Amino acid sequence: MPFPGSLSPYSKHKNTGGSTEIGVTICGTLAQPQVNGRIEIKAATFNLADIPVDVYRTNGVILFDGDRATIQSFSGESDGGGLVRGRIFDVAHGGPRGGVG
Repeated sequence: MPFPGSLSPYSKHKNTGGSTEIGVTICGTLAQPQVNGRIEIKAATFNLADIPVDVYRTNGVILFDGDRATIQSFSGESDGGGLVRGRIFDVAHGGPRGGVG
């Protein structure tokens, strides 16, 4: 699945590229969603209209396990600097749940 199609409902983008592999199942209710699976981002570029920083050479893996999403790996470059991130998110409540910040 190409990135432009998956980002367009959420943000006005100037330029996006790369690819994603999505393999998730979603069950439960909106109040208590249960999401399982994995999303892998490969060689992505984000040049979003609302954010003044360009992010490129982005790769990452997000794992979903019931009510949490874990950014297993994330790397990329932004205006010459490197980015690395890992964090656990509560899917049902939309916020961080500890982890590496």
